[in-house]
Amino acid sequence: MRALCGAPLVFAFHRELLALLRGTGDRGAAERAFEAPLDKSGLLSWLTFVNQRPKDDGADLDRTFEEMDLDSDGGVSFAELLQEMDTQRFELWRLLAHDGEAASNAVMCPAKFAAPISKQAAGDCASTEDTHACEANAKLQSWADAALRSVYKDRLGFKSHKELQHQEHDDDAEFRKEGGDNRSHTYGECYPETMWQILEAAACVGGCEDGVAKALAKYEFFDLGSGYGKFAMFAALAGMKASTGIELDGKRSHVAEIRKPEFDQQFGCSKLYFFRDSFLTENSSWTQGTAPRILFLDAVCFGKQMPKITSMMAQAAFGADTVVALLGKTMSFGPASGLAVAREPLAVRASWGQTLVHFYRKAPGTSAAVSREVRPSRAPERVSPDGVAQADGNASDLHAEATSFRHWHYPFLAVSTIVVIGAFALIAAWVRIRSDGKSDARP
Repeated sequence: MRALCGAPLVFAFHRELLALLRGTGDRGAAERAFEAPLDKSGLLSWLTFVNQRPKDDGADLDRTFEEMDLDSDGGVSFAELLQEMDTQRFELWRLLAHDGEAASNAVMCPAKFAAPISKQAAGDCASTEDTHACEANAKLQSWADAALRSVYKDRLGFKSHKELQHQEHDDDAEFRKEGGDNRSHTYGECYPETMWQILEAAACVGGCEDGVAKALAKYEFFDLGSGYGKFAMFAALAGMKASTGIELDGKRSHVAEIRKPEFDQQFGCSKLYFFRDSFLTENSSWTQGTAPRILFLDAVCFGKQMPKITSMMAQAAFGADTVVALLGKTMSFGPASGLAVAREPLAVRASWGQTLVHFYRKAPGTSAAVSREVRPSRAPERVSPDGVAQADGNASDLHAEATSFRHWHYPFLAVSTIVVIGAFALIAAWVRIRSDGKSDARP
């Protein structure tokens, strides 16, 4: 998130205000972090951050600014902003402050659109044990897929993983300035059918006796590193009670933000939020409260971030009814995370090829103690036909493998080649000298 009114403390301000709303922070600290009244540009940035961007940056922004500038002094003060927190305008912050109470009152998309969902194709369910459940799942998946495409349109039609890399994003220097690094900036996506597979597998860890739709409705969803926001929107459409995408890259996050008004207007169901922020920020929303949630991380390139993520998992307030879905063949959580394997890995298709999703939930009797010596697992795996991971030295995620190869194999090969060429040159020179010496010795 870029600074408001030029102030460099925007992240501190958001953290302090969120803590204050939850009753765990100090008003003085939040007010000091606020630093200065918000002008129209600052207010627009703030409203965008809390998913309440005006309809336009002209008349609607002017009207909103006038409503919030209660003393008409040309700026929205901290006190005025706090007063507005009690209105419908800041539903998101109330949701975070009250641990999901607002989300529980939302109308789920499958319920609101039951009629058009029932008209979707049922799929091939003849050979399944529960034909009715299979057809219901297929119809909901098909509708959510079509609904997502109606909002994102041609952005779901990329022809290759390489083409996806050329869509708008911050340059690496900007991303590093915001707190990221080049490797974690590498981007890949799940296809809608993969999104459904992950949600179904995660939700059914706790049992799907009453159907996948009812299982999904028990959970909130967080996509940690949400990119263009597609998975978060798909989760809302599939019937999660609330869905949140958190993305550090400003241009990718903006793609999601500008599509939320269309989602609200066209569907107006579940609860969908997008943050431009680092999900590694202390007290990030995904770590707060005890409400059940599904946490998704495309962690293929999160090697450097895994120790911090591991620590945050261990300290998070959620319980064993939360499911963590970690995408990446070679990534895993160890004991220091406080997580235990929830089910066998799931083989899925992503933009770069086949990969695995690992599922976890809080281990019984987990304490908040965190080991500081944690490292991502890098044991390569292969996928058996039934989707279970097995040891294999030849398998790895393609875009992780490519980056890893560049980082040390290329320099090693270059040095090795130079050494070999040099050795051959020395041998050739020695042979030539010996030959010339023998020729000079002849009468």
